[in-house]
Amino acid sequence: MSSLFVLLVVLGVLPLILMRPLVGVLAWAWLSYMTPHKLVYGFATTMPFLDLVAICTAIALILNRDRKQAPIHALLVPLAIYVVWFSLTTALSQSFELSIEKYTNSLKAVLLALLVPVVTYSRFRMTAVVLSIAGSLGYFGLKGGLFTLATGGQFQVLGAPGTFLGDRNDLALALAMTIPLWRFVQLHPVRMGFISPKLMSLFAVFMMVMTAVAVVGSQSRGGFLTLGALSLWLILLSRRRILLLVTVGALGAAILNFMPDTWHSRMETIESYDQDASARSRMQMWRYGIELADDYPLGIGFRAYRMRNVAADYLPEGIKMRASHSIYFEVLGEHGYIGLFLYLFMNAATYFTCSEVKRQARQLRMTWAYDLATMVQIMLVSFAVGGALLEVASFDLAYQLIGIAMALHLIVRQRLAGQPATAAPPALPDLKSPVATPTA
Repeated sequence: MSSLFVLLVVLGVLPLILMRPLVGVLAWAWLSYMTPHKLVYGFATTMPFLDLVAICTAIALILNRDRKQAPIHALLVPLAIYVVWFSLTTALSQSFELSIEKYTNSLKAVLLALLVPVVTYSRFRMTAVVLSIAGSLGYFGLKGGLFTLATGGQFQVLGAPGTFLGDRNDLALALAMTIPLWRFVQLHPVRMGFISPKLMSLFAVFMMVMTAVAVVGSQSRGGFLTLGALSLWLILLSRRRILLLVTVGALGAAILNFMPDTWHSRMETIESYDQDASARSRMQMWRYGIELADDYPLGIGFRAYRMRNVAADYLPEGIKMRASHSIYFEVLGEHGYIGLFLYLFMNAATYFTCSEVKRQARQLRMTWAYDLATMVQIMLVSFAVGGALLEVASFDLAYQLIGIAMALHLIVRQRLAGQPATAAPPALPDLKSPVATPTA
């Protein structure tokens, strides 16, 4: 019955996608992050819903009269070069069968990122994209937060089994990255049906708290470090640093006092990482990645850390093959030093693009664009910190941040050129109300 419900919902959305490509981007994000078809039992778990949405979105882009803009932006250069490079390493892969699946998923993530600036050319549309991401991942944040509070933090918060977020460490990183999006919603709330902007702002605050609780409840040490880095960066980039510092400090103290002794014992192992078996195994895999890059300058393709035939020549006897546990060593082992440089350059260019958006938005007094660019920067920093301990270099959201940065810059540039971005539909008048000064 649950599978039938998901099927009917997706089939009901497809005609809307054909009418509005933006709906396709929103549905794509929903299926990618929330994975509703993996939360049920039955035939829906194996149906290619994402492919159906992608096909309908492509058709809509070709046939629909809805305004579309070509994402001609400087960020396309490092993104395109990186895609060409990992396509080359895949073609030369030591195990093409292992590499091709991750390669295909990475291309889908890049395509979703490119669709954002194509169909997102106004504040209304950008807010819709933000809500689709925050709401999809927010399901796990709300569920995980309530579960942690109800059980006293005695059990781990997990994602949907068999998905990218099934691992609690990956889930913790993804949830932490949504907190800045809820912060943006709180600063710039919109009316959604009978929900007033004020209620939406309060709901965003509630979701930030529940998401933070869920990250702590995952008992992921990497997630805890990510949450700390995110909080610090959020405070540093805020114009109300003192107020935010007090709020975050009080909330953090309350959460820490609530968690059981077993949780504290696990977090204390961060200080003695060199004595932890898990940490030592990660370092062995990092060394393996360096040796791979030294011997294979062009890389050996995706899933390098699952190629047992290759690992046999590098890993000492008795050492088991494990994940890279780091986006940096993941990319290094798969695509070599050149691939790692391109990956870092692409993400750094995204961060500085947001800085340029903030500079121009301040000049134009486009507070919402300024604040969203700030939140994207915080998410990038969170990903850089949390990703240092996780194999999530191809996470869809990481690529989508590139698309959001491009879309924001295109909107601001359009305003600078004297061509105001498309106004929001009359049904959502709240989006038209200006804010006096930029705040983070």
